[in-house]
Amino acid sequence: MDDLKTRFKALLEKHDEAYLEYAEKHDDAGSGYVHLLTEEGPYGLNRLKEFMLEHYPEFMQSKDDWRKLAERFDEWSVEMKPGHRFTTIDESEGCCVGSWPLEEVENQHEVKLFADELDCTEEETRELVRAEKDHCVRFSEDSPFDTFLSYQCTDACWFCVVPRSWIDETIEEIQSEED
Repeated sequence: MDDLKTRFKALLEKHDEAYLEYAEKHDDAGSGYVHLLTEEGPYGLNRLKEFMLEHYPEFMQSKDDWRKLAERFDEWSVEMKPGHRFTTIDESEGCCVGSWPLEEVENQHEVKLFADELDCTEEETRELVRAEKDHCVRFSEDSPFDTFLSYQCTDACWFCVVPRSWIDETIEEIQSEED
């Protein structure tokens, strides 16, 4: 059983490390946070306005131009960039209009898949899950359970950035409309 326990821990770590890498770095995972931009009300737009006043003062002299740019600002005008809660986005890249920490990553595992990979029974896998002390795992008190969860803490976060290229292109479009 000790060999099986060692293989179980190694498999759990492998699955958790792969999922943590996905949650912290993969574009699809970051895109899952974009909707928070609109849910946080005017914060993102206010931050963009501050950025524009500092970096594009000539453009911001016209309230009408700012209004047009603000109307075009939406979830499609941003890029999600992975980072760390103690870092910032370089303003040469664009304007950070929001950031969201991951804090805890939850990963769901199927007992059957673990049993297959470990070449053991599902009940043996359940016993290993119940006995696990080194990882934060949670399982249903229903017996037998078919899935279990593992949790990992992280300082990673996703930054919501309006790229300078979007700002420059949008300004150019607005100014060409005026001609």
